[in-house]
Amino acid sequence: EPLIYSYDKSQIHYFPYSANVNDLSIYSMFHTDKLPSYLVFGLVDNDAFDGSVSKNPYNFKHFDLKEFYLLVNGISVPTQPVKLNITSMDYHQTYVNEFLDKLKLKNSNDNIGISADDWIKGNFFWIADLNVDKCCNFHEHNSKGGTIHLKLQTKTALPNTTRLIVYSSSRERMTIDHNTGKVASTENFS
Repeated sequence: EPLIYSYDKSQIHYFPYSANVNDLSIYSMFHTDKLPSYLVFGLVDNDAFDGSVSKNPYNFKHFDLKEFYLLVNGISVPTQPVKLNITSMDYHQTYVNEFLDKLKLKNSNDNIGISADDWIKGNFFWIADLNVDKCCNFHEHNSKGGTIHLKLQTKTALPNTTRLIVYSSSRERMTIDHNTGKVASTENFS
């Protein structure tokens, strides 16, 4: 009988945006027979991403985001778009529900050292857990194919060229022939 190993397949994707745009939506961001189950999004200045010594490539900014959500095979995730009003300092609920909750820290005594103020001032990530039970890829689920569209709007136009960085993760299985040691297949869960 072959050996079967489960692992997390992780990838980094990036998408550039020119200055002076408000609609940062990406249609068919993922179109595949196996969709990722966990996504982390962050926006940085493009020149910081490209290695400018005068900028911090880890300064993930909010760029005055107004609204974001995913369409996964035509279904909105979350059910209602996440709305932000950063100028009115009304972002704490989004920090708790779209950041801490997705890291399983919402009702926990644990933390990762990023307060709501830190989050909005340079650690601005948002997370989509597409697992049925929202387990952060803790255990295996059936995979499905399809398309993911990102709907992303800013309140004000981007001040300069910007880069969206997307971390995606999905659970995979690898089957190894115990006689030869060769990888016999990589297959989806059923």
